[in-house]
Amino acid sequence: MTSFMDGLQSALGVFVQSDVYGPLPPRWYIVMTGQASHVLIGAALAFFGARPFMLAMVAGAWVAKEMLGDISNSGGAALVWLDGVADLGFGFLGFWVVRQKGKTGDET
Repeated sequence: MTSFMDGLQSALGVFVQSDVYGPLPPRWYIVMTGQASHVLIGAALAFFGARPFMLAMVAGAWVAKEMLGDISNSGGAALVWLDGVADLGFGFLGFWVVRQKGKTGDET
């Protein structure tokens, strides 16, 4: 029988290893955590009340990162284009959900 600490180390092990060193986590895990982080970026912008200028700056930097980093490094692969659109979409989703919650005034 495994001890609590052994189980905890096993469960949290993926969080303490580099993405480029050692065995990679499952593909679904990489995709889900990546998209969850995009949702949180959008949610944080809405939660902290980012002004339109700040939103435009973040959106511009994000699009530039996708175009100049991800897409150009992949040679323009269609799947990477779709991933970039999904990244921005999940960011917008996080922003929209928090803004909608703020409009209703529902505290539950």
